[in-house]
Amino acid sequence: MVKIGNDNLTAVFDEKDGMTCTSIKFKGREYVYFDEKRKESGGTYGIPILFPTPNRVRDGFYVYNGKKIVGNRHGRLRHMPFEITGIKEDEVISIVRFSSADDDFPYDADFVLSLKVVESSLIWNFEVRNKGDEELSYGLALHPYFMKEGCSRLLVNLKKRVDLDDDKYPSGSISDDVSLENDVSLLDEDALFITEGSIDAMLGYDKAEMHITASDDFNHAVIYTSPRMNSICVEPQTCLTDAHNMYGRGYKDLASLIILKGKEIHDSIVKISFTEV
Repeated sequence: MVKIGNDNLTAVFDEKDGMTCTSIKFKGREYVYFDEKRKESGGTYGIPILFPTPNRVRDGFYVYNGKKIVGNRHGRLRHMPFEITGIKEDEVISIVRFSSADDDFPYDADFVLSLKVVESSLIWNFEVRNKGDEELSYGLALHPYFMKEGCSRLLVNLKKRVDLDDDKYPSGSISDDVSLENDVSLLDEDALFITEGSIDAMLGYDKAEMHITASDDFNHAVIYTSPRMNSICVEPQTCLTDAHNMYGRGYKDLASLIILKGKEIHDSIVKISFTEV
């Protein structure tokens, strides 16, 4: 486990399991809901990184540029070990290397991750490097499980709701209904939205406000919680659920895949910040 931080904010990550964040403490209070049983079962927990296929993949595969590729629910990366290339008290830099011989992301590519605490903010900086000549495509997301205790308000800059079928896959249509239950304890959603620009979300707790912001490519959000859950997920996402298959069905703009040409590099950022109230 790797711990970084300062007097205001500390964060812990599991470099052996997808650099999943298992703890964020602001002023000594925990804000990440960590479920050991979900970890043991192989499920999502803490704050995992979802790459290259966030959320569900219909039938477990997709086709891109004529190549059939295994598609993992929540992506390949979240159980892969990261190689740490640099570490300081407030920052850790690490990498995962992909190969064209892989089944589920068959490209020569590097995923470089910088995690840094700056004052009362934790910043994920993602750099995807296409080292080959072949075009590649991907989606990227965080799947944070935040503590619901002490949380009363949720604000997100939602623009459109993505209509989902009974199996929670996008139908291809969107609607203007972005209404959410105001009381977080009563909120019951497992929904995908398009945001107004890059995601800008706020969770209001009794002693702090948590703000989730990101670079321009994070223009989707999944809201997932229910009155039975002790956690709430506000997921910054770059694309649709099942984005590659939606792209293949002709919904290219709606799918919102990130596409890199040979030797191209793409940077993305997600920031979680806290202010006392």
